[in-house]
Amino acid sequence: MPSSKPNATDTSGAHTSLTQVTITPREHSEVEITGEIPVAVLEHFREKTLKRLAAAADIPGFRKGHVPPSVIEGRMDAVALLKEVAEEALAAEYPALVAAHRLEVISRPAVSLTKLVPGEPVGFRIITAVMPEVTLPDYRSIAAKERKKARGSPPAATDEEVEAVITDIRRREAAAEKRAKGEAVPDHIPDANLPPLTDAMAQKLGDFRSVQELREKIRANITQEKAEAEKNERRKALMEALLAKTTVAVPRVFIESELTQMLQEVRARVARMGVSWEHYLAHMKKTEEELKKEWEGEAEKRAKIQLLLDAVARKENIAPDPEKVAQETAHILEHYRDADEHRVRTYVTTLLTNQAVLQFLEEGADKAAAAQKAAQPAEDTAQK
Repeated sequence: MPSSKPNATDTSGAHTSLTQVTITPREHSEVEITGEIPVAVLEHFREKTLKRLAAAADIPGFRKGHVPPSVIEGRMDAVALLKEVAEEALAAEYPALVAAHRLEVISRPAVSLTKLVPGEPVGFRIITAVMPEVTLPDYRSIAAKERKKARGSPPAATDEEVEAVITDIRRREAAAEKRAKGEAVPDHIPDANLPPLTDAMAQKLGDFRSVQELREKIRANITQEKAEAEKNERRKALMEALLAKTTVAVPRVFIESELTQMLQEVRARVARMGVSWEHYLAHMKKTEEELKKEWEGEAEKRAKIQLLLDAVARKENIAPDPEKVAQETAHILEHYRDADEHRVRTYVTTLLTNQAVLQFLEEGADKAAAAQKAAQPAEDTAQK
């Protein structure tokens, strides 16, 4: 990108007093911003900086918070004071700099001062991540091809699968009977020694009046599980097909965010098993950093999928129903009262948007639009 002119202003009116600004793209959707803080800008922030330093100073002979700025100025090295002033000025000017150059920053900037000479402009260098540009493929055609591959009857539970569950129920019942009698429970109870499945046993397992009702429920559950598994496989194939033709430089900050999420997910699973995190790491013979390093590829893939879904949502103007977002947010906050409401709302919005985009891709534009319209509240439909 070319260097900006001094005091660059964009068409929206955003203005920065920084000069000689140059923005250079880097890997992983980062940019390097270099430039200078003019002497006039430094002088403008000098008094403010001195007052801030004086308010925090603890100097013998003065009450804390009542040190005159002139005392601070007389005691500080000129270069050290210039550094403080420059950092104050840059922090104040950074938002305008970002706006003037239309940078959609997504990470905390790493700032360094490259030139500190009293009486001269201060040079600076900033490295920050920006929202990457996503080059999408013809996702509608790719999704249509994947839908054709997936055509066929939904999977159904087999008699053998139902009987396997029934046998497992009978085996658990046999073990429970032995424990109730104070008998030792062997590692395996032969099928011939298992109690028959009766209506009474079915009734103990839930809201079932008979063995037949239990069998029907087991069959329905297995069928649903197989349908979900098949749906997940189709979704995985669709994402792989889209990712193969999508170009995007994933920012490092997004990868780190995914790694943190993956670490939290594993820690939660380990906790549910009743195992300490330290014991798990010792068993795996890994450190947290080693685990995260192994997961780098998967974390980058997850981040890329999210960027892809976001890009499709923007292009197709797909957004969740605000009322649904509010309901789901409120539901989560009921169970996690200490959670940050803004973060929960962001999470819910992202989740619902992803679901809508996937529905759009998996069902086709017309069918997804019809489903979305049918799901709108009755009052919204009436207004239209």
